[in-house]
Amino acid sequence: MAKKEILVWEVAVKTKPIYRDIFQSARNLLGMNLVAYEAMIDDAFAETYGKLIVKYPDATDIKFTTTQVTNGACEVICYGKTMVEEDEEILQILKSKKIDWKKFKKKQKKLTWKQKLIGVLIKLIPIAIIIGIILW
Repeated sequence: MAKKEILVWEVAVKTKPIYRDIFQSARNLLGMNLVAYEAMIDDAFAETYGKLIVKYPDATDIKFTTTQVTNGACEVICYGKTMVEEDEEILQILKSKKIDWKKFKKKQKKLTWKQKLIGVLIKLIPIAIIIGIILW
């Protein structure tokens, strides 16, 4: 069987609690190192690299890229190349993280109106707190 080179990757999205964001914002205003964010990114790099090497031990040309998903959150993508048998490539596609949405929707539970109302109220609580702080 002939071998074929394919692209492989792993992704990690990391965030810090809001109190750390506030503290890091103060450090940013003072021109200090943002230690909590540095640790967050280091953890994300180590996690993605570890997952990639465990899943594909013969991966080569490994590279990293990062993006800011939202304030205080980062996404790290670790990618590289590996050689697979042509038949094995089909197995890699089948093992990928794809979801059969038809089966997924059937397994979902229908929420009652009370559960939906509680979900909406929980989402509105932080907004009400912020408005209360602003108006106070």
